[in-house]
Amino acid sequence: MAYKHIIMLLLLVPTAQAVVIQELYADPSGTETGGEAVLLYNDADVSVDVSGWMLDTPSSTPDATLPQNTTMQPHGVFLIADTGWSTAKDNTSWSDAHLEEAITLRNTGGIGSLRDANGTLVDSGTYSATTEGTAYWRQGAEVVPTEPLFELFDALYLLESATDVDNGTATTIEVTDNGVPISTITPIPGGTKYISVTTTSTVEPRVTFLGIEQVMEPLGNDRYTADLPINYTTTPGNHDITVVGDATSVRTLAVLPLLAVQSDATTLQAQRTSPGTFTIAGDASYGTSGLTLRNAGNVDVDVHLSRTAVLRDGTRANVVMRAVADAEEIAVTSRSTYLTILRPGQTAPLSITIDVSGADPGSYTTSLALQLKKT
Repeated sequence: MAYKHIIMLLLLVPTAQAVVIQELYADPSGTETGGEAVLLYNDADVSVDVSGWMLDTPSSTPDATLPQNTTMQPHGVFLIADTGWSTAKDNTSWSDAHLEEAITLRNTGGIGSLRDANGTLVDSGTYSATTEGTAYWRQGAEVVPTEPLFELFDALYLLESATDVDNGTATTIEVTDNGVPISTITPIPGGTKYISVTTTSTVEPRVTFLGIEQVMEPLGNDRYTADLPINYTTTPGNHDITVVGDATSVRTLAVLPLLAVQSDATTLQAQRTSPGTFTIAGDASYGTSGLTLRNAGNVDVDVHLSRTAVLRDGTRANVVMRAVADAEEIAVTSRSTYLTILRPGQTAPLSITIDVSGADPGSYTTSLALQLKKT
């Protein structure tokens, strides 16, 4: 029989829901008080208001309630931890929680559920009897054991209202996103978002935004409109929308910071028929066959890389993995390690090297997590 190694690397793949329970840590190695945690993840390309959402555990319904005015950014995270987490967590390098509240996750296993403010079930995850120091991580539709991953960096922003300034007397401005009035906007990762500006004027008005001027289209009855593009690289901050019609009016729109990195592959597979080391090569061209990372946000980010446990038929395996996206190669472990810095729109090749010299034949799987920190 041929000596076969198959390595499958699963990058974080969105599920059907927007916000999911990404990680459960029920049996910390240091303490049963203050060491448990649940990580929520927003897999959508839009922000999600999670004010008043509730976490149910096998011990209590609800076991924790998210504060009002809490919004998860696109692909952002929210860490709920037991009271005392800041001092009792197993690893001092782990991030502080966004919410510390008394929670109890039974070591015998059970179901963790997330409900919105109306009590509607959003997501749930079932974990089995735990092993001390082992977390459970969502990998597609499954929940698999892994080393804890709680180095979150800058992953959550709270939306703040911007100030609207109207300098005109006869010209009013309405700014909407899909018909909803807005004063702030989060760009779409790696894409262009369009908002609408509408005004009333007896003369044909013009609108200027981000240095681009355009004539507004008539709607009838002295009403005019225009669609304004916001590219994902648009600089965060307040930007004026200036309409010149019967008078000159200015409306301020706040573009929020967006931390986002995209890859042009979500699943990597590699096969080797003999012991040794092999490399999955990356390239700098986004959308080609080689794995490429791209800053799909509007701020500079430090990119860190970690992985979940490498499993062979459900059992942990010792496989050495390394990665390079810049000049320096790093070891890929459960602890996040600095990989590279990316400017808005910048790409970098990501190459993965795997050493299976001492591993048994079989199929191995793991998930890679890209974690971002605003520089």
